[in-house]
Amino acid sequence: MNKSKNFFTSKESFVIATVIILALVYTITFSVFSSSQSNSSANSTAGTNVTISTVTYSDEASIPTGYPTAETRENSLNASVSITISTTSGTTYGSGTIFSSDADTNYTYVVTCHHVIEDATQGRILLTFYDGTTTYASLVGSDPSTDIAVLRFSGSGYQTVSIIESSDSLSTGQSVYCIGYSLGIYDFTYTSGSLSQSKERTVTITDYGTFNVLQTDASINGGMSGGGMFDANGVLIGVINSGYDSDTAENVSFAIPGYTVLEVIQQLIQNTDETTGYGYVEGKYSIGLTVATYGQTTTYPVVTAVSSSSSFYGNLKVGDLLKTVKIGDGDTISLTSATQLQTIFEQAEISVGTVITFTACENYGIDNNERTVEVTVKQYVFTLASTSSYFQF
Repeated sequence: MNKSKNFFTSKESFVIATVIILALVYTITFSVFSSSQSNSSANSTAGTNVTISTVTYSDEASIPTGYPTAETRENSLNASVSITISTTSGTTYGSGTIFSSDADTNYTYVVTCHHVIEDATQGRILLTFYDGTTTYASLVGSDPSTDIAVLRFSGSGYQTVSIIESSDSLSTGQSVYCIGYSLGIYDFTYTSGSLSQSKERTVTITDYGTFNVLQTDASINGGMSGGGMFDANGVLIGVINSGYDSDTAENVSFAIPGYTVLEVIQQLIQNTDETTGYGYVEGKYSIGLTVATYGQTTTYPVVTAVSSSSSFYGNLKVGDLLKTVKIGDGDTISLTSATQLQTIFEQAEISVGTVITFTACENYGIDNNERTVEVTVKQYVFTLASTSSYFQF
């Protein structure tokens, strides 16, 4: 299947778009529910130094307008990759952009979207370059809450791009172009248009959360997720991730801002989980509980699912009836519904290290066998599934 193919939909709140399959790690789910200046920043992961080139324009007059030169377009194409992922349920297609390639470390790094790689298994991420050559990449780290992932493969000397460092380096109406694996059929598709608004749009992805993104009228199709949106100088100003699929809207598409991308990839590279070896964004956590209201005269929230990333995984289980909750040094609160529990978590000040305590009864409370479940909220680290199967592309 083409994972990115049908990721456009419409409905406004400012904008509500059912756009990508995105596992948001902060939420609980309920069933009731100038001239330009260029510089480099060095980061390290597992002893590896990674150089990332960044660009800031000193004022709006220095922001490039018009169209890229033939050389700039060629460089952007050579810094782009098509991504093919084979899973047990089908094939996923996406795109990415090379942002670092170092002869000293012999590693090259690619940024893409989390939703492109989330169903991949270890060692099965195939990259295709503009010249037709291929290689397999490994995952450095991924952050579902921003939809950004970093890949790495052995080798150096590849074309790279610089990344925009500040929102001040964007201008409404400036020309942009995008490169991606359109429909999972037409690789290295080049489309162009304008930046519809230099300010971020707040887009709500149905069932998953709210994100701040840049809007463009450049034509974007499924399979281009993870590809680059560039300014006329070939600077990466966004990573394509979503857009409308609607009979009433044309060319309303979104990209994660380049300055946001820069912050996330730096953290994914710098922070390495000792247990899994994957990178992470510091401070992210997963409650990861799905609960429903249970009972008639007296009701409680009951656990219907616990995600493997949840801080409560292995401590709470399906069928646990939740009678009370205490978050940090707060009061112990008697629980009556899934909606109430959702509100409590939305209003609470929770961070990595916060202690959350439930009074729980297993088996829907039938035996009234109460137990105390105390968990310290842990750092969220996305991990790929492992498999012994070999998938042939």
